[in-house]
Amino acid sequence: MNPNTHNRLVLEFMAMRAMKITDSVPVDTIMDYGIDKGLSLGEVEAALIHASTQEWILLVGSNVHLSQAGYAAIGPANDNSLYG
Repeated sequence: MNPNTHNRLVLEFMAMRAMKITDSVPVDTIMDYGIDKGLSLGEVEAALIHASTQEWILLVGSNVHLSQAGYAAIGPANDNSLYG
């Protein structure tokens, strides 16, 4: 499998849900999404770890929160919501 497929899985999921900075979703929801896309449990875990080390997400308890860096990675280029 192409590593980029799972490396961007979390961002793809959050973009699909039109999430904003600090929005959160249960880890299990992302796990189910990845498995539904044909990834193994290990690949989904690797995707979460990758997104976390890239600082695209914050893992808090059993929830995944979209960070400012993650939002910037999925947000439209002309979105000025961060600036007022």
